[in-house]
Amino acid sequence: MGACCTNRPINPVEEGLNTHVGPNKKKRNDLDKAMNLLFKRNSSSMTLSLRFTARELPTMDSGSKTDSFAVIYQSNTDPEQGEVGKWVEVGRTEVIMNTNEPEFIKTVQVEYHFQEDQELMVALYDSDKFNDEEISLEDSEYIGQAEFRLQTLVSNADREIEFPLFSKKSSQEGGKEGEGEGEEEKHAEEETKEEDQTAKGFVKVHFEEDLSCTNQDLKLVISLHEGNFAEDKAYFIEIEKVNPDSAEKTVSIFKTEKVTFHSESLTQFKDINIPLDCFLFIKNTVINEKEIPLKLVVKQYIPSGEHQKIGEISTTIGDLLEGDSEIKLEVKESENTFSLKIEESELTKVNSFLDYITNGCQMALVAGISFGASNKTGGPDGKNLHSTELKDNYYFIATQQIGNILLNFDSDKQVPLYGFGAIIDERYYKTNVSNCFALNGNSFRPEVFNVAGIQAYYINAINNIELGEATLLAPMLQRWNEMVSFEVENNIRKYYTFLILTDGAIQDKDETIEQIVASTKLPVSVIIVGIGNGDFSDMEFLDSDGSPLFCQKTQTFAKRDNVQFVKYSDNKGDTQKLASETLQELPRQMLEYFEGKEIEPKDMKLNSQNNEVKDYSSHKAMQLISNEFFKTQVNSDKRQEILTQGIADPDTIDYESLVDGYQNKLKI
Repeated sequence: MGACCTNRPINPVEEGLNTHVGPNKKKRNDLDKAMNLLFKRNSSSMTLSLRFTARELPTMDSGSKTDSFAVIYQSNTDPEQGEVGKWVEVGRTEVIMNTNEPEFIKTVQVEYHFQEDQELMVALYDSDKFNDEEISLEDSEYIGQAEFRLQTLVSNADREIEFPLFSKKSSQEGGKEGEGEGEEEKHAEEETKEEDQTAKGFVKVHFEEDLSCTNQDLKLVISLHEGNFAEDKAYFIEIEKVNPDSAEKTVSIFKTEKVTFHSESLTQFKDINIPLDCFLFIKNTVINEKEIPLKLVVKQYIPSGEHQKIGEISTTIGDLLEGDSEIKLEVKESENTFSLKIEESELTKVNSFLDYITNGCQMALVAGISFGASNKTGGPDGKNLHSTELKDNYYFIATQQIGNILLNFDSDKQVPLYGFGAIIDERYYKTNVSNCFALNGNSFRPEVFNVAGIQAYYINAINNIELGEATLLAPMLQRWNEMVSFEVENNIRKYYTFLILTDGAIQDKDETIEQIVASTKLPVSVIIVGIGNGDFSDMEFLDSDGSPLFCQKTQTFAKRDNVQFVKYSDNKGDTQKLASETLQELPRQMLEYFEGKEIEPKDMKLNSQNNEVKDYSSHKAMQLISNEFFKTQVNSDKRQEILTQGIADPDTIDYESLVDGYQNKLKI
């Protein structure tokens, strides 16, 4: 889906840089690994450090208070790693002696993946042994446990949540000794065990991002300064990290674009932006960033890939930060001299996905489902994709898995839910096929609550509406774009995910491209899930990897890549993989938008400080859009009928009292 960094590192395949360098293949592999690390900064995964405190624990010992410790488990979701649903221990705290209000010092590290639904459990035990290494769960007394989703914790602006501890009889049996590395594992119970509903105290879980180095980027602008550079020849700079224990061991971590030297003009290398993490050989190394060593290697570009090394210089980040300085290159076996000039240099703070989330950014979900006639035979063996047998209904399954994850970051869980391509009562509409209708029957209040609401209204729809012939996607996207535009104008800090589930058939590709290009200027990501065995060439075109979409009508390119298309059939039977493939690009896309607009995480606090404006804007945006919808879509006879009831102008209609005619059709 494109480079992950804001100021993009150059992909060596681009700009004519040949990735095959003959005997230097190992060095090429090192560069690939370094580039992967570079991109990880804005990826959908990160390491979190969890810290735990507890209060009001029961006294478990006679004569003294509780000697407690916490064990943290994670539910396995990878079939290749063992039984799905098995609780696997990922860490434990130290024992805190003689207190019912322990504050544990030891943290537990877990890998957070935005696109996965991760379940954790904290179980507290009482132990009579102070030496942590001697503790066995079989010899400890079980107190209680709390289960939670990691996404729920991460989406909390306070970075912490307190949970009540409850006792489950199955857990009192203790742990089961694992094999291999000695992990302790617990199997998820196949049946629901009897649970004591009396709280056994409370446990608070707090998280921090586990960042190596300083979460900063080194930003440089370098020019070719003086020396025997060849006129009209292209050059590039390769930046290498240096092993502090052996200066001879270096790894390439960044390669600039190639630029052509002209003696009469300034020849600059811009967009050099490298996370400091990339300069470290060992993760989590604590070091003075100004003392970090590096090497600059200048090469003349050769189309065959056998680039000619001109010279190099060993330096430190501190030296580069002095700025406006000349660096003379070391040249071997040549009388030529070359020098570079550091035009600009600075360390910049890099915002992460979690910085925005924990400062109050809401991720709102808007969903649309295709009801075109092609769904009738688009399933396996020509079956109807909108099957009432829900275990075979891929629309139903995909909505559940993806919606569960996205709604963790939506405070009100209200989802505007639409359909397109269905036959609606022609008495109320200009055509008998609607390509933008609310599944709850109310275009003026299209929201449903949570995943359960999405599924309930979807089930109701497939039992009551008729699939239509013409399927247009642009009308629905246009309405969604108008809604988001109004929120942006009112300074509401949200990021929207347009989730479209479709069998791939649309008849308005050009118009859809126009709306997708328009959405790239807005805080929007478009996720398209292809259902069935249809032709998805149009959907794959919208997911324009490698080149931006271009709208012929407006003669404009997409501002950024904000579309992700995934075929359900490629992940059938593995809902976790489906969610992972679908959502992995979303954190990067959100960062690109906010950074492009120079919106900082602290600006998200406007959301919590301005709830009245937020509520008004959401309502007003939908009202204005519905007004336009009323003028353009509702059948003129029906519109006249409403106007003759004493309403002089459509702009004065009380939209709260209007309910769309197709509610009768939907039997709502």
